[in-house]
Amino acid sequence: MNYHMLADFRVCHGEALDALLTQLLAVLLKEGLADLGGVAQDGKKIRASAGQSSFRREKSLKGCLEKAQEQAQRLAQEREHPDPLKGKRELAARERAAREREESA
Repeated sequence: MNYHMLADFRVCHGEALDALLTQLLAVLLKEGLADLGGVAQDGKKIRASAGQSSFRREKSLKGCLEKAQEQAQRLAQEREHPDPLKGKRELAARERAAREREESA
């Protein structure tokens, strides 16, 4: 097993993996095994605001599931069609940080 095999599997089964992750998160939330006080994605912390009581009703659980599905779809679109300007900005920021580290050393 290597990187390419895993990447190919992920690409071929992306929709099923996104659905599985969404369902798993919904179950963890319902059972109180996960907390969405803060969610990290690619190392960036994102604050979430939801009380525990909001996860106890089926209607609110379905709403959470729909929101999770929408987020998974947005992330999939970003993966398939990345913003070229975002990559350039991040690269410029990394280069600037490296220069600043060298200058301060």
